[in-house]
Amino acid sequence: MKPLCVMEELLIHDVSIDKACRLIAQRSPRTFMMVLMADAALVMRCAKDKTEKEACAAADLIFAQGKEMRSLAGKLGTPLSEASFTGADLLSALMAKGLDRFFFLGGEKGLARRAAVAAAKRSGRVPCPAVGGVPGNFCRKGKENTAVLTRIWECQPQVVAVCTEDSANWVCCNRNKLPPALYICAPERTMWELVGINALFVQDRMAQELWQNYRMRWMLYLYLRQRIKKLVQ
Repeated sequence: MKPLCVMEELLIHDVSIDKACRLIAQRSPRTFMMVLMADAALVMRCAKDKTEKEACAAADLIFAQGKEMRSLAGKLGTPLSEASFTGADLLSALMAKGLDRFFFLGGEKGLARRAAVAAAKRSGRVPCPAVGGVPGNFCRKGKENTAVLTRIWECQPQVVAVCTEDSANWVCCNRNKLPPALYICAPERTMWELVGINALFVQDRMAQELWQNYRMRWMLYLYLRQRIKKLVQ
């Protein structure tokens, strides 16, 4: 396994999804572990926000999220040799490995259960593992945040999928208050990918073009920023 130094000092592990699962499996039971799925939008936020960068750097493992990061790494001269995978792929793979208790944080009300059922189907698990969930629009401070922490403790999950824009930051801020578990910090769209939102892009050509242009803007910004850094060194 070789770590790939990507933008903003984040070390992306260049591994296949099977190797990623094996690395996670080396974690001792009943211990805290944070795994980050880094996409181009996250790396750009790290470029602007020191707190975000520090939170992401605190992750035990960082993997590239999908084809966009693989494409960007290649353009920067540090290509990823392994096949790309997403947070949705990783969650499905972990279910296939036999983990039984999941908690989803993020998305809309009721989406957690649908995402878990979809992941179970992808992984071949029948019946679906036990799951709990909280929508992602809760207040990050005060009683509402405490209620979310309490809910996670009550569920005693093995895996907590934090699918919010501030996933790494939230986990780091609450690390001493969270139960020992595997925390997968993934982009907001992860649960929608699980329940089949990608089918819309297959059927709608305009949606495909808009999404591609959206991703390319992040990639262009990061690419130019990195090139400028190299020129001034």
